[in-house]
Amino acid sequence: GTLPWNENGLNGILRFYKRVWDLVIGMPVTATTQKCLPLSERQAMVKKIIHKAIKKCTTDLEDLRFNTMIANGLMEPVNSLLAVWSADIATTSEGKEALDTLIRLIAPTAPHLAEELWERIGHKQSVTAATWPTYDEALTVDETITLVVQVNGKVRDRLVVDADIDQESAKSLALELPNILTHLEGKTIQREVFVPGRLLNLVVD
Repeated sequence: GTLPWNENGLNGILRFYKRVWDLVIGMPVTATTQKCLPLSERQAMVKKIIHKAIKKCTTDLEDLRFNTMIANGLMEPVNSLLAVWSADIATTSEGKEALDTLIRLIAPTAPHLAEELWERIGHKQSVTAATWPTYDEALTVDETITLVVQVNGKVRDRLVVDADIDQESAKSLALELPNILTHLEGKTIQREVFVPGRLLNLVVD
């Protein structure tokens, strides 16, 4: 038998391509508090966002993981860019590099859109003649993370800490949190479960 044609699945990708178009053409409308940050901070954020996108798209494309490439290598970065984007960002070298790179990244999965946008930003040759972007590994590493702090497996608080924090440092900071101290009152820590970059679980009796 034949399956009925359903266009509902196209709506999500259509909305995404509309966001890409608005970003490049200069009509982003997302209102966020991040746009109130100083320009220099947003420039640094844009650079990290785009280098993470290059890395994700490059590795997923090589491994033929097209779904995650689109979802995590393109959609997430575009949403992150829109959250900090404004007219002043668009005129900076970081902003111009971000748009130039983004178009090259979408070219394998949306060649017609990429070709149109590539011409719109001033390129004369086809986007297919452009080199694939490269990333700086240092810019793909998060400097800080949000570490979940649990007591007996239940989330009791969170810490914003350096990405490379060790177990002892994480424990010391956790023991300064009022909510954690409340749940430890009258109890003894039997052991700790530390998952770097994710969580610290204090197991008590």
